[in-house]
Amino acid sequence: MLSAPPALEMRDLSRSFGAIAAVNAVDLAITAGGVHAVIGPNGAGKTTLLDLLSGELRCDAGRVHLQGRDVTRLPPDRRARLGLGRSFQRAGVFPDLEVAEGCRLAAQAGRIRGWRRFNPVLRDATIDRAAGEALTAVGLAGRAGVPAGSLSFGEQRQLELAMLLAGGAEVLLLDEPLAGMGAAESRRMAALIQGLGRTRTIVLVEHDVDAVFAIADTVTVLVAGRVLETGLPDAIRESEAVQEAYLTPGRARG
Repeated sequence: MLSAPPALEMRDLSRSFGAIAAVNAVDLAITAGGVHAVIGPNGAGKTTLLDLLSGELRCDAGRVHLQGRDVTRLPPDRRARLGLGRSFQRAGVFPDLEVAEGCRLAAQAGRIRGWRRFNPVLRDATIDRAAGEALTAVGLAGRAGVPAGSLSFGEQRQLELAMLLAGGAEVLLLDEPLAGMGAAESRRMAALIQGLGRTRTIVLVEHDVDAVFAIADTVTVLVAGRVLETGLPDAIRESEAVQEAYLTPGRARG
């Protein structure tokens, strides 16, 4: 029996900015399902890696495969329609729209190609159902009728996840989703991400290593654009190489 391809696979992936190799010959396979965290010092190349995976940046060399399909030269919108969702360090919601309407718009964009996806949200049972299920999944069903701009910061990050789900994302790239949150909101968001990992594939870049080790199934450590080590959270925490490069107190995180 043939095994399923990785949800995401990078082969010799590289991107430089001038003389700086931000991502340097990365080989990494992200298995389907669960939370795969990417951590490392400031400047390690974590966000650049997400940019390459999502198509926001073109690679200088290497390949990206999404669920077995080569998407290296596809733009972000094509990758999104193939099931890849990306969040950024600032929440990307529509503040003037009601929560449900913004989620419906994301569901519509994920299902309708061309100029029609920018029309006002169509009343369609499939779109309404996708939006409703996504809001329920992130715990915002009770906030469907309020303007997105009135949500707390943590709720806006929840809405951002709901919009990715409504749009059909099966592989989610999350860039520091806990940043700027208080302790209670961080705990809720971490639990939400862990729960989504039961039905989706999550690639998580996060500077809060305590949260990472609590919720990740697999951890990859990047240093100077290269993969230092990949493994189970306990093995990464105890690795002498990782301790030296990143987890030793006093070293920069990010």
